Amino acid sequence: MRLASGCGHRSLIVDWFLIGNHYVRRMQLDGDIAQVRANFGRRVSAIRSELGLSQYDFSDMTGVNRGYLIEVEKGRRNVSFDNIAKISHGLGVPLAHLFAGVDSIWYTVEHGGDSSEENDG
Repeated sequence: MRLASGCGHRSLIVDWFLIGNHYVRRMQLDGDIAQVRANFGRRVSAIRSELGLSQYDFSDMTGVNRGYLIEVEKGRRNVSFDNIAKISHGLGVPLAHLFAGVDSIWYTVEHGGDSSEENDG
């Protein structure tokens, strides 16, 4: 089920999914993709800085043009998966590490079906 409501120039989209006996709700504000790009760029820049890499060294390690990487770090590029993989490999971090805290999509899980609790251990 998808619901949408207007909020000025942005709209809130809510999707509900049934996975097993759990309802999963995804909420996303339209128009936040630019913010996700900016967050990704800041994340890449922070990791590069933590490793003490200059932008020149970063470019050499990834095999990606320095000007392009500068644009990525500023959130101005819609980065392809190929370049994300090169960035990940060049920085020596897992792909998932690049995306930690980057997205603007929130998932919540609500227990559906019977009221029994699952035992994790």
